[in-house]
Amino acid sequence: MALTCEKLLNSYHSMWQQATVHPFLTQCKEGTIRPMQFNTWLIQDYLFVTEFTRCVGRVLAAAPVSHFDGLLSGLNALQDELTWFCEKATERSLDLNTPRQLTCQRYCDFMGNLVNTPYPVRSPALDKGCSP
Repeated sequence: MALTCEKLLNSYHSMWQQATVHPFLTQCKEGTIRPMQFNTWLIQDYLFVTEFTRCVGRVLAAAPVSHFDGLLSGLNALQDELTWFCEKATERSLDLNTPRQLTCQRYCDFMGNLVNTPYPVRSPALDKGCSP
């Protein structure tokens, strides 16, 4: 029997809600988020994506050639995302050279520690939703 999105959503409804329904996301969607909240997210997510890009590069270095296309496509998407962060930070006069907050630091440490694991362990961890 095939596993479908519908089956996953029905089986894990509360987990899906916890992962996707949050005041921050709701306020972004509704346009009611305070600028300071958004600015903090922008900076911290930039710092996360910067480290995530390094993580993908380390995974690429260990990947079989047959996996290059997907990883390189992912790196191109990350380049676009980093460019967007820089543009928004400039528009908002934000300093991206800001210390990481604790949660961001923990995720970055987790990704940094993946370098010591074999490729089959590292590659699934590229899911940005993975938890340390």
